[in-house]
Amino acid sequence: MRELFDALGRHALATGERVAFDDGRSKVTYASLAGRVAATAEGLRSLPSAPTVIGIFGGHCVDSVVGLLAAWHTGGTVVPLPPFFSAPQLRHIVEDAGISHILATSETAEMVARLGIPLSTIDGREAPFAPPAGPEASQIIYTSGS
Repeated sequence: MRELFDALGRHALATGERVAFDDGRSKVTYASLAGRVAATAEGLRSLPSAPTVIGIFGGHCVDSVVGLLAAWHTGGTVVPLPPFFSAPQLRHIVEDAGISHILATSETAEMVARLGIPLSTIDGREAPFAPPAGPEASQIIYTSGS
């Protein structure tokens, strides 16, 4: 994982204004991606009880990439939450995986709020980027057959 963040930092410095991701609705440059990842990770670390298992609810979009990278940056375990799953399916994943916090996009935050899990919205803020010094991150993936 360290190599991923080292590469992101290098790309942010060398080709900062080059587009890193384009989801068809919005684009993010390498410099902005690095800054947004840093700010979101900082927000997660500053929570009263820093989450160790973090759900990402947003689908296939730039904000979800930011949330995924930010959660990995904190060294947490990431659990993507598919936006097409029903509320009972999502509740099962949250309980089974031990999710303590969910990162959501502004479009998905209302549905997540109904699950009663602490929620943060990926908001586009930026902060200075530095590769993480902490533990390695991991990910758990649930499928519709899980």
